[in-house]
Amino acid sequence: MKNQFLTILLISIFPVYSLIPNGICKNDREKFCKDVKPGEGRVFECLVNNLDQLSDPCKSKIQKKKAELDLFKENCGSDIEKFCPNTPIGKGRIQSCLAKNKDQLSSKCINYLEIKKENKKKKKEEYKKLKELEKEFKEEQ
Repeated sequence: MKNQFLTILLISIFPVYSLIPNGICKNDREKFCKDVKPGEGRVFECLVNNLDQLSDPCKSKIQKKKAELDLFKENCGSDIEKFCPNTPIGKGRIQSCLAKNKDQLSSKCINYLEIKKENKKKKKEEYKKLKELEKEFKEEQ
């Protein structure tokens, strides 16, 4: 039960909406998880449970997302259990809870969140540069 709670919590922090229902895992979701009610990480859990049967692109994305969740759980799981046990899942409430308790979080969790934030910032910058190059290329054509 505790592990399932953490999985649901982590999925709310690392959304997989880009994978499901209309993303790269749409067909796999329809094939393996069509009877699963969306929400609280149930579809993601279903895809993880059917990992060996997923298409290669979906399998790759799910494995990557699961690795992110596992890493987050390893670094911040105890902080979530300690500071946010009754926080409703979704709509950024867990992130808000962690932010409200930032002065009390473990150094392990703080370091992880800082690295995650920095990586996200770098990805945004890389994406912006890529879009600028794409625009320049189109203008040259």
